[in-house]
Amino acid sequence: MKHFFFFFFSSIALTSAIFVIYSTNTIYSAFFLILVFINSTGLLLISEVEFISIMLIIIYVGAITVLFLFVIMMLDINVLVYKKNKNNFGYLPIIFLISFIFFLETFIMFSKIFTTYYHLIEQSFFKNDFFYRKIL
Repeated sequence: MKHFFFFFFSSIALTSAIFVIYSTNTIYSAFFLILVFINSTGLLLISEVEFISIMLIIIYVGAITVLFLFVIMMLDINVLVYKKNKNNFGYLPIIFLISFIFFLETFIMFSKIFTTYYHLIEQSFFKNDFFYRKIL
């Protein structure tokens, strides 16, 4: 099962890294960079390095990539817009695909499979009858 998730996260990470490089729009490139970081977090969670994976999300996605987006939006880069087609709904399938992959990955990452010490959490100190007898 770990092999499947490894190939799943790594293939999406590599594909989105290629889209970061070859994307002509800088905002889309930053969004693909966020997707690379999230897939890297999935790879780190598979290898049971939870602290570094959460720090990667907090630091890189939460701070640096958002800073990239603010700088890109402040620079006011003119994007080539076709005047013929004002209702450009061509990106909707890609948007739905990326959002579906994102929610699927977050569901998989926070499921029981990636919780390393789930059996210890079940038998924790707070669920023990000894704890309740001492308090009451």
